[in-house]
Amino acid sequence: RECMRYSYFLLASSLAAGAILFAFTNHYLIFTGFSHESSMAFDLIHRAVAKKKVKLFTVYENSWQEEEQEILWPYEPLEQARSLVEAWLAFIAENSDAAVPVKLQAVLMSTAILYLSFDRAPFEAHLSSFDKLMWVESLLKTLRENGMHNSAVQILVNHQLFADPHL
Repeated sequence: RECMRYSYFLLASSLAAGAILFAFTNHYLIFTGFSHESSMAFDLIHRAVAKKKVKLFTVYENSWQEEEQEILWPYEPLEQARSLVEAWLAFIAENSDAAVPVKLQAVLMSTAILYLSFDRAPFEAHLSSFDKLMWVESLLKTLRENGMHNSAVQILVNHQLFADPHL
């Protein structure tokens, strides 16, 4: 009786192993392993970057100031917007006395709207409406001149809509 159980177990195991082997050899069953080389290739393909000269704008003494910088330009438009805005923020911090040190938290993009979330208000409350508008316009001009053709840009602070009483 125990011999019969053993033979049934052996028969079932052999059939299961044969079915798995048949499925594998006929490509019905595919085993893939994670390898370091394949993940590196994936990262290189999906994070392809090139160097690009971009134009950065700001207003200084009521006239436009332009600087051309070479930055890494990713393949994906969302990452392009992030790189461009971060370069522009660094440019503003270097060239403006009234610049608030602000960091870009997140960038989101829909078909028509670019959402930029900062860690704090991008300008101080005591600035004039003109100065605030020029900050916004220099950001928009920088985006437009470098091929970011979104119809609207929404500024967020800590992922919440930014509302300024002067704008």
